[in-house]
Amino acid sequence: GPLDWIKYSTQQSRPIPLVAGKKYYIELLHKQSSASGHLPVAWTTPRRGRSVIPLNAMLPFISSVYEGSPGLLCEVYDGLSGTSIAVLLNSPKILASPSRTQIIPTGTTPMNAASDYGARLRGYVTPQISGEYTFWESGDDEVQLFLSPSENPADKSLIAFHTGLTASLEWEKYPSQKSRSIPLIAGKSYYLEAIHKVGSRANKLAIAWTSPGGSREILPNSILRAWQPNERDMDDDGIPDADEIRFALNPHDRLDTHLDSDGDGIPNLSEYQNFSDPITKNEVPGHLIDEVWYSIPGIRLTPETYQQAAKRKPDFQAYIKQTQALDEGDDFIRRIRGYLIAPTTGTYQFWGSADNDMDFYLSTSASKFQLQHLIRNNNTTTKSNFDYDPSQKSQTITLRAGEKYYF
Repeated sequence: GPLDWIKYSTQQSRPIPLVAGKKYYIELLHKQSSASGHLPVAWTTPRRGRSVIPLNAMLPFISSVYEGSPGLLCEVYDGLSGTSIAVLLNSPKILASPSRTQIIPTGTTPMNAASDYGARLRGYVTPQISGEYTFWESGDDEVQLFLSPSENPADKSLIAFHTGLTASLEWEKYPSQKSRSIPLIAGKSYYLEAIHKVGSRANKLAIAWTSPGGSREILPNSILRAWQPNERDMDDDGIPDADEIRFALNPHDRLDTHLDSDGDGIPNLSEYQNFSDPITKNEVPGHLIDEVWYSIPGIRLTPETYQQAAKRKPDFQAYIKQTQALDEGDDFIRRIRGYLIAPTTGTYQFWGSADNDMDFYLSTSASKFQLQHLIRNNNTTTKSNFDYDPSQKSQTITLRAGEKYYF
């Protein structure tokens, strides 16, 4: 029965000496019949009697089978209906263990694998030639492709995506499927990640690149290495275990890095990645918050369309270091917000450039509840063209040196 430790003499081990702080691998095998099952495991320690082994004395096992294997690690999360990546990213399932994992040898997954699932591909790209590279993605349904300038996943940024669907190996249906030109160094490894959400079948995901002087090709096996977990971050949540303990977070719980412990509107992980304290309400100097909601049709930015988006969490959120963001394709709403600190006291004027509609608001203080509507531009302009229409220019505004203004 449950917690019946002495029914059989073989239920108890012999005394085993253990060294404090040393890690020991443990494994249990259990066979269950038709009756209700249970599998508690206890120990007696030098300081106390028999008790179930506590969580703080254990770490999750991460298989080394895939570590360093050629290819990409593919993690699949079943039972997620719909075609939006937001379904996967907002599901508790992505914070738990995947339904299944496998190594795919190149940058493409099998065709017609299943229905109603989300997948994440992770690994490292190591180019053999230095130069400018362009990445491409295709898939059915939504896809997001990320690349880091190093082996650190925390530094990844979105380089290509689409929110509709494409045919197999259809690379040019949406402009956003193609990345900008990215300089890579021969022999250096870069973290690569792709997120894929599937509704019905016909769901192949493919990642390609164009190398210097070459033509577009599926990422080959020779330059890929499967993602390997970091032993200093056993729950794979982006914050090393030692730092989680320092911030009173749980090093065995992936969910707590997605929470907002200090209530400042910035998730714990985002604060940590930008060298801020996730448990103290503060700001991240030199950064703005970029929030994007996908699948919002139409070209007009009206109060109704904005409220439709703002009722739910953004589909994509990141820090940016300037008020110019990457193209997100079609049918989306973006909000960039932060604080402006005037360098000198005097009159200022603002310009805006966007495709399609754009509104610019500036508060009279650090409060977001004192906004002034300075620019309303509903003309499509080319990038950084600030003089196409008079509506792109604000009236003059007096700002005081050193004072913080929300915009």
